[in-house]
Amino acid sequence: ANYESFAKAGYSRNSVVYTAINKVTTACMGINWELYSKSAKGEATQIEQHPLLTLWNKPNPLQDRSSFIESLVGFKNIAGNSYIEANTGSQDLNFNKPPIELWPVRPDKVKVVPGNLGYPIAYEFSNGSNKIVWPVNPIDLKSRIAHWKSFNPLSDWYGLAPLEAALLQLDQNYSGQRWNLALLQNSSTPSGVLQMKVSDANPRGELTTEQYARLKSEFENSYTGARNAGKPMIIEGGLSWQSISMSPKEMDFLKGREVTATDLYLIYGVPPELVGLGQKTFSNYKEARLAFYEETILPTMDSLKGLV
Repeated sequence: ANYESFAKAGYSRNSVVYTAINKVTTACMGINWELYSKSAKGEATQIEQHPLLTLWNKPNPLQDRSSFIESLVGFKNIAGNSYIEANTGSQDLNFNKPPIELWPVRPDKVKVVPGNLGYPIAYEFSNGSNKIVWPVNPIDLKSRIAHWKSFNPLSDWYGLAPLEAALLQLDQNYSGQRWNLALLQNSSTPSGVLQMKVSDANPRGELTTEQYARLKSEFENSYTGARNAGKPMIIEGGLSWQSISMSPKEMDFLKGREVTATDLYLIYGVPPELVGLGQKTFSNYKEARLAFYEETILPTMDSLKGLV
């Protein structure tokens, strides 16, 4: 249960997790941000041009607003933590100086330095031989690092990764994918028995070691795998093939893979209808999309807005 495992075994090698996170990040990237000023009477006036808008639309030389948000939301959905570095263009500790660049920082590279009073006293970035420490102002707790984290009842310093709550579902889904791959590699045939007939010449129906090795090699090369699917089987005299059908237990296992996929989507707040699961009707899709934005995307953006 760490960032590297979640990024590799979860996001990079599991299509369900990859799809769920991409659904969330892509939707968040498409949200437009507007800037308003309020008068003394509470009347709001939209501001079309402002240094804050310029910074937000181009946070740093390598990213625009969309890719910046994609990194922030992606990191948070993988690790439960996301960090933003505010580059003010100087090394002084004036925490009120406005930034000229905003950079997303990989969460596995940042360590929170805890304080005795229950709040962090610094954030430490380590990348091999390089190390940077960003102190936290003890008065107003401002820092050049903004920490966006999910709720974690077991840690005061780090957020809870969604995949940590879904480790069992992730393992079950991965096992289901391996199961389907094994079936495909065996021509979608669960299993069977190649049996030697009993005869006067071979009363015990046995094969010699050489015969067994040759038969096993020829069978694997000629009749298993997707490229050999549907090929007629040629059996030598004295041999017979007895198919073994898929048991109800095995069928339940494959059905369970769909159930765990649904669980993973729900952990990320993605309605299954948006990815082809559940009742496939236009009305259901429309309602699921509305719920996706109201219950997942907009609260995520509200949380990010409160951070920046």
